[in-house]
Amino acid sequence: MSLAAHTPLLAAMAREVRRVAGSPLQVMLMVVLPFASAWWLLAIFAEPLPRDLPLALVDLDRSQASSTVARMLDDTPTIRVSVEVPSIADAERLVRTGAVYGLVAFPAGFGSAAVRGEAPAVSVFYNTQWLLAASLVARDAHAAVLTASAGAELGAQQARGVPRPARAPRIEPIVTRTHTLVNPQLNYHYYLLAALFPAVLQMFAAMAMAIALGAEFKDDAAPEWLAIARGSLVRAMAAKLAVQSAWFTMLAIAMLAIVFGRLGTPLTGRVAVLVAGAWLFVTAVQAVACALVALTAGLRLAASLVAFYTGIAFPFIGVTFPMLAMPPLARAWAECLPLTHFVRVLTDHGLRGPQPGHDLRNLTMLAVFIAGALLVMAWPLHRLARGHRAWNAS
Repeated sequence: MSLAAHTPLLAAMAREVRRVAGSPLQVMLMVVLPFASAWWLLAIFAEPLPRDLPLALVDLDRSQASSTVARMLDDTPTIRVSVEVPSIADAERLVRTGAVYGLVAFPAGFGSAAVRGEAPAVSVFYNTQWLLAASLVARDAHAAVLTASAGAELGAQQARGVPRPARAPRIEPIVTRTHTLVNPQLNYHYYLLAALFPAVLQMFAAMAMAIALGAEFKDDAAPEWLAIARGSLVRAMAAKLAVQSAWFTMLAIAMLAIVFGRLGTPLTGRVAVLVAGAWLFVTAVQAVACALVALTAGLRLAASLVAFYTGIAFPFIGVTFPMLAMPPLARAWAECLPLTHFVRVLTDHGLRGPQPGHDLRNLTMLAVFIAGALLVMAWPLHRLARGHRAWNAS
């Protein structure tokens, strides 16, 4: 006789493994979709920074000066002058249709004005509907024009006989020295992809857990489930959570290996804290899913609530929009998401470096989610398992 037959907890865990393996939906949620999503995200973010964003050029001057600036624009890493059009109106249409992300226009007389020492205007138009692309186009176009302008001014000063030490201060009398403290490489892998991985993983972890628990009542398998656990609901739930959280924790650790290994995100903290955070994060979202199943006593409604809870989590964690700029209600909702606290752990042990007290606070919050969800589900789940409460099959 096997060891599982002698140990109710192991027997319940073995049963859970068999139920998962025998369910195409569970295999899809636990294996196929997580791996497919990871591959898809890596394919989308193959480059750490968007490159060669198409730009339209309108050159009404056709001078050496305008050609030099246009060449400098094309040499920037994120901009590619993909098309030249005869008028601003034609270029604007390309921007509005999404064919290009911006346009640069040189007015007639640009070159002669530059030779006379005047300040000719270079017009840059971009579509802020695509916020990331627009900011990159605006930044690099501005930098290219400033570089060309500084070069032209230095040449003019040299022609006027201005001594070399006096040339630079005349161009930039007040110097701004900027220092990037976090992510100086401007690498979108380091903060955006590192947050997207757990955001996607939590959806599958929570949904798989909700279906695994709800199926016990939907399929009238709860008596067998409890019998294998020798009548202990605590033991039965521990076995179910152990199997589900162990698998998704391994996926989360693989995710960490991709983030800090393959993508090269700097690891400034401790691996042990990241692994502990991954386990607490996965268990927290699964415990919340169990609580929703127990409270609703229906798989359809519980699955809808799980999809809502995990599906809209990403915009609230402060990665794409600053959390401090959110209204109080949005910030409060962000604190109610396990993803928020896990991404903080990722950021602290990745880019920023561990902050005093942050680990304890974030890991404690994840533990609070687990304890709170278990307390909330205890009584309604007990009534469901003992047949004192009807399961909503609709």
